[in-house]
Amino acid sequence: MNFNFDKVLNDDNEDDKDDEVQTLEVLEPSDEKSISPLPDQSEKSTNLAEEIAKISRSGSTSDQMISRIKGCEIRRIGGSGTTFEISVDGDEADLGNFSKVVYKKIIMDAKQQQFQGFRPGTIPPFLDVTYRLFAMDEVAREATSEALEQNDLRAFEGSREGLTFDTISYIRPKPKKKKKKKKKKKSGTVDGNNSKDPEVEKADDQDNILTFESMKEAVEAGWQPGQSFSFVARNVKAQEIQGA
Repeated sequence: MNFNFDKVLNDDNEDDKDDEVQTLEVLEPSDEKSISPLPDQSEKSTNLAEEIAKISRSGSTSDQMISRIKGCEIRRIGGSGTTFEISVDGDEADLGNFSKVVYKKIIMDAKQQQFQGFRPGTIPPFLDVTYRLFAMDEVAREATSEALEQNDLRAFEGSREGLTFDTISYIRPKPKKKKKKKKKKKSGTVDGNNSKDPEVEKADDQDNILTFESMKEAVEAGWQPGQSFSFVARNVKAQEIQGA
């Protein structure tokens, strides 16, 4: 499943030059007391969820989502026939790019808020974890909704809020390597291929997978918007679409 978000931020290309995905300095918890993490969260989160849903469904024809979500496994739980568990592979579903755009949208909305003690348009640094967590949560909920829809299942009204997520995993970012100066080749030497075998690289990635029981733990451990992540959604309530 490739989420499409070309129409969400018209100025996205212009913003790329200074890339709004921010790494904010996190202050000590004692500094958090006087400010609500998400002003008007109940109303804003509903509107934001609707806008995020539009992100995943918009885009050019060449970027339209495929008919079946990639990297998705749906399991029916119990005998009721209406409770499911859904596993989503973030790499296959391209959740990295989607999370980057969702986070950018959240930050843009947050800058419209007025935080006591901060200049207009300034976001308190200690809210960094809160906004990253909010972005991950919204991306997972939308990915779960897409998985249901593309597998001919209709979620029950209000069931989105009852979803729970665990087994959150992502690949530990590789440290940036310093560029080495190219050595002059000696005459008569044959160039060697220094690129790693794809299977070796895949094994390296497996060794660097971090897994957490909750999104909060994953975010606090360093997950950043733009990084893909996989998850398991539980308590998914839906029914098969008749005649699909």
